[in-house]
Amino acid sequence: AVEVAVKEERVVRELTTLKASVSSVKIDAYQEYEPTAGRVTEAAAAAVTTRKEVGDDLAEVLRQLKELLTDNTPAATKRPLPRQRRRPERRGGRRCWKCGGLGHISRECQASSRDARASEVSITNRTLPVVVIRAPEIETPNVEGSVEGVRCNMLVDTGSAVTLADERFMRHSKTLRDVPKPSIRLETASGTELEITNACVTEIILGKSMTVQHTVLCVRELSHKILLGWDFMRYHGCTPDPTAGCLRMRQGNIPFRKSHAVGLVRVESPQAELMAHQPAQEAMEKMLPSEQESSGKHRSALAAILKEFADVLSTSDEDLVRTNVVRHAIHTDDAKPVRFSPRRIPYHQRAQVEALLDEMLRRDVVEPSSSPWASPIVLVRKKDGSCRFCVDYRQLNNLTRKDAHPLPRIDDTLDALAGAQWFSTLDLASGYWQVEVEPQDREKTAFTTPLGLYQFKVMPFGLCNAPATFQRLMETALRGLVGSDCLVYLDDVIVFGKTAEEHTARLREVFRRLREVGLKVKPEKCRLMKRRVAYLGHIISEKGIATDPSKTSAV
Repeated sequence: AVEVAVKEERVVRELTTLKASVSSVKIDAYQEYEPTAGRVTEAAAAAVTTRKEVGDDLAEVLRQLKELLTDNTPAATKRPLPRQRRRPERRGGRRCWKCGGLGHISRECQASSRDARASEVSITNRTLPVVVIRAPEIETPNVEGSVEGVRCNMLVDTGSAVTLADERFMRHSKTLRDVPKPSIRLETASGTELEITNACVTEIILGKSMTVQHTVLCVRELSHKILLGWDFMRYHGCTPDPTAGCLRMRQGNIPFRKSHAVGLVRVESPQAELMAHQPAQEAMEKMLPSEQESSGKHRSALAAILKEFADVLSTSDEDLVRTNVVRHAIHTDDAKPVRFSPRRIPYHQRAQVEALLDEMLRRDVVEPSSSPWASPIVLVRKKDGSCRFCVDYRQLNNLTRKDAHPLPRIDDTLDALAGAQWFSTLDLASGYWQVEVEPQDREKTAFTTPLGLYQFKVMPFGLCNAPATFQRLMETALRGLVGSDCLVYLDDVIVFGKTAEEHTARLREVFRRLREVGLKVKPEKCRLMKRRVAYLGHIISEKGIATDPSKTSAV
């Protein structure tokens, strides 16, 4: 009722403006042309033509007002009333309100209007609005959930290659993490291009408790607040089941909600364009073995796997996501918080500390804290001369209840590789940072710096139970494959096989499992389809296992 009242008020303003236009046209028509001989007829004809066009506009507004007041369709799904337009040029510049064409008006339009319920895409010189008209006879799959804490219905659209969000809906969230816009082109089903305003990583909750992190592309005038595309289905292991009326996920099923708003513009982004992203393409080329190491047939098979699982490769810090399989918990029972003052940082290293903090804040790894806990930081120099940011959690670890999940014995791990001839090693990208800390335990990770107090949102190094949490995650992700197809020690994975074909099939399955749980590997540290690889301080080959010379050269 409120929406109808608002629309009525707007229509009244339109009528008032149009009436004023009619009056001004009458005055202009007679003042603009002096009634001298030879020009009276021209002035009269111009005035009649202009009054006729304005009258057509007025009739169109009255017709839509009548529709608005008599139709029972909810106001939110109606076609918005057109804004008053400038008077068209007198010399053949008349514009039709129905099709947008020049040279005729709406009542003279020959365009077909049989499918009044279908969606329309109008093209202007500025933006691409998408108008969705109601179609009660068709139902579309919608799931209920929330985005950044705001409840909404989300359309499940397997015809869209990417996941979209309405730009106006996402604009008000202050917790989004923006990422670079991908080098892709979005098109409607009619071939019209859509503009991507920005891309961001957001938290999506499906149903009441299934939480995932996903990258969405924001576009203007989307009929739904969120459109879950094929990339979302593939990445999070979702399968729409129209027969059962639900969206099947690993954690459970989400029932569809009935919705009749159809006519959505189908956004397509061909896989070839998605793969054209330069960093990903370069990373895949570097991961392929040389022609001396592998035949062209095997290289082609491996290239196809990398192209299929390009989303598992992390090409920048911004594309990392968080797994939803496990969260790290810190059980301190009833222990009192421990608190330390910040340790002195040499003046010449303060800039490095500030830069590292800014980087972690940008990547949404840490956040400002007001925790009663506070552990000190230390800077550790790496081999390349740069510094690593570490936190001294020894006192926190003393109060933490230990997780006894075992790590595999390295000798047992290496023994399982006997008889294999092909090997691939995978290294997860910032493995610990792909695991979130339980929200209620984040304050315990707080660390003190000369610049203030901060706490981790992801699992940091130095926590006593972090290795157990990560090993459990990897064993869960690769359950059924560990020991037979691959071996895993924390974030180091080795895939092996007796033949190239067997090895390729196993590698593909490992990539599929990593995608299912939302983990990514670092291409620079992966070695694929090799006869000889380094793993856990040893050299693995078809000839057997030997100590890595680089680990013993100092001795």
